[in-house]
Amino acid sequence: MATDLSICNSALIKIGVERINSFSDTSKAARICQEQFTKIRDELLESHYWNFAMRRVTLAKLPDPPLFEYDFAFQLPADCLRVRKSFSEEDFVVEGRVLLSFSEIVDIQYISSDTNASEYSSSFSEALAYRLAADWAYPLIQSNSVGERMDKKALRWLKDARGIDGQEGKLDKIQDDLWSNSRIRGRGRASVQV
Repeated sequence: MATDLSICNSALIKIGVERINSFSDTSKAARICQEQFTKIRDELLESHYWNFAMRRVTLAKLPDPPLFEYDFAFQLPADCLRVRKSFSEEDFVVEGRVLLSFSEIVDIQYISSDTNASEYSSSFSEALAYRLAADWAYPLIQSNSVGERMDKKALRWLKDARGIDGQEGKLDKIQDDLWSNSRIRGRGRASVQV
């Protein structure tokens, strides 16, 4: 089971730096882990609609409506990194930490930063460790080439993690339309006439 500390230590090991015992250690590695871990983790979380980071909530309406265009303003949760979808019938827009909508009640699905490392898939944990290693290679071992190698591995692991994550659950239903149906039927007729 992964923890924030075990992921940081995995990143440190990848670049040949000694492990830390806690984020409060006095070493340079511990200070960098403490300063950079959350920022880099949140960047990766924002990059994909990870199933383990999804949350649902009914938003709290703000007392003051927007100045123009939309009818209502809603406060986004403090842990909201990115809104995936709104379940209201109307369009919405996010401005800063506020969601604007024509609907008086808004339910959303969003990516949360309030995640527990034990919920991460092993491939996400590995992608995060490589991404941390890429970021920390220069400040800890003064090597751009090691950082570039770690970044390439991070991208590979991130691709795998996204693929695995995308296979979980129900796929969004594809809607039929006149154009795609005529293309499919047209292809079928062409093959019969040959």
